[in-house]
Amino acid sequence: MKALLKTGEVVALTKDCACATHEGAHWVYVDSCWKEFSRSLLRRSCLPFLSDSARRLSRDRYAFEEFKRERSFLRQCDARGIEKIVGDDNLPPAQA
Repeated sequence: MKALLKTGEVVALTKDCACATHEGAHWVYVDSCWKEFSRSLLRRSCLPFLSDSARRLSRDRYAFEEFKRERSFLRQCDARGIEKIVGDDNLPPAQA
């Protein structure tokens, strides 16, 4: 995975942890896990046996989780001087 820095330089995001479950930067992996969790909330809102209010609450929770996730991701990028992620070859297919 690579990142475009605010300086215009493209750098590789290297593994920065001892986790055996993923390659690449830990904070990017955590973001992909968080994204999958919030998507599960959205999938839950489509279950046919839920009441309308339960579906609405699940969609609201999804929106709130995505807001928090994106804000956290942008803060991580900003702290590292990253303009954008330019390669996501290490993410699971659902995240690409």
